[in-house]
Amino acid sequence: MSKAMPPHNSLVRYDNPLIIITNKDPRGRRKGDDKSNLSPTEDILNSILPPREWTEDGVLLVQYVSATPATRQDVITLQVIFINFIFFVFILIFRFKSKTYVPCLSK
Repeated sequence: MSKAMPPHNSLVRYDNPLIIITNKDPRGRRKGDDKSNLSPTEDILNSILPPREWTEDGVLLVQYVSATPATRQDVITLQVIFINFIFFVFILIFRFKSKTYVPCLSK
């Protein structure tokens, strides 16, 4: 769980954050953590990619991975974002390698 900071962006699509009541019952479980109504697909997704948890203003927020299949447009958009990111990284590497760095060996 991160500290009072919303999660970073990701290539994985998440559902809207859910507010979890932070009062604990005597058995130690949080109220609102009822996972009995999950489908087998959602259960598998949550075991592979656990939900993101963080607090804002003393309220615990949980965000589960979306079980909605990606559309063609979603894939195209992610491909464009990924290509732009790789291009940006290559530019940074090229700029770093093109600078000449000669360490001073004599002292």
